[in-house]
Amino acid sequence: MHTNTDTLYTHSLAVSRHSAAVTVAMLGIQESTLYQVAADDPQLDAELTAELDQVLIPRAQQALVVLHSDLAGNESRRQHFDRIEAGLRQYLALRGSGAYAAASGRGATQAARTAFAKRVDGILEPVTQAAEQLRSEEAQESAQVRRDADKTYTSTWLLLAASVVIGLFTMQGVAVV
Repeated sequence: MHTNTDTLYTHSLAVSRHSAAVTVAMLGIQESTLYQVAADDPQLDAELTAELDQVLIPRAQQALVVLHSDLAGNESRRQHFDRIEAGLRQYLALRGSGAYAAASGRGATQAARTAFAKRVDGILEPVTQAAEQLRSEEAQESAQVRRDADKTYTSTWLLLAASVVIGLFTMQGVAVV
């Protein structure tokens, strides 16, 4: 029983960590994208593009793959996951549409940058909120599993101790008679 409880706790803790990885990855994408749109520096733009394309976006996609397998059969958590995945797809479509380059490129007006930043934020803010909500729920569930395991473990030991004491008294009573 203890092994099953540990396995459940370990899985719950792993899901919590994986959902935290998705949260961090999505926040990184949001922050870097908004910084890139605000900056009017071709070198910084190139660095941020490389960071997004080579590190942040692949990291988010990989974290989603891992989390997807964790959430198999858990419909309530899958709703958060589906929102995150749909938001990332929407962001990637926007990024690939050319609107991204036009709003963050050299010569883009401040109004175009602001409008695009609001658009990106409108896509990514709900995504990061869903990721954070999922992470929070998983962390709470992990903590609850641990508390339940500790209670079960303690009550099992108390029951065992009480059984031993009763057994000793019963044997003592049988020996006296």
